[in-house]
Order: sequence, then structure tokens, then C-alpha cells
Amino acid sequence: MVTEGALSGNVQEAQLDELERTLTQHRRAITQGLEEARSEPARSRFDHDAYVSFVEGLDHIRVHLLA
Repeated sequence: MVTEGALSGNVQEAQLDELERTLTQHRRAITQGLEEARSEPARSRFDHDAYVSFVEGLDHIRVHLLA
């Protein structure tokens, strides 16, 4: 939406504000999920390699959302 608005010159402030709020909510949810996953005391019951891969995947998504 941002790229399309920049190219066409038709940027609606309300849409950008809504997009910013949505991205902020998702970023917070991902960050919270990562913190919970990293602090999970029972993670040793799970396949550690799969767990690490999952957490790294979420972290990768978080980094792209913040970019």
C-alpha cells in the first residue's frame, strides 16, 4: 500500500495510520511470542532442533516487520 501510494502520489493518511497500528500490533505480538518461547521451561520435552528452528523463523519475521 505504501509503495503503491508513493508511485501514484495518492497516499491517504488514515490508511497509513491504520497500517502503522497493525504492524505495531503484529510486531508486539511476535516479540511477546518470542519472549515466551525462549523462556518456556518445558521446551526440553520437545525436539530441540525443531524448536530452535521455529524460534529463529519467528525472529526472522519480526526483523522483516521492523524493516
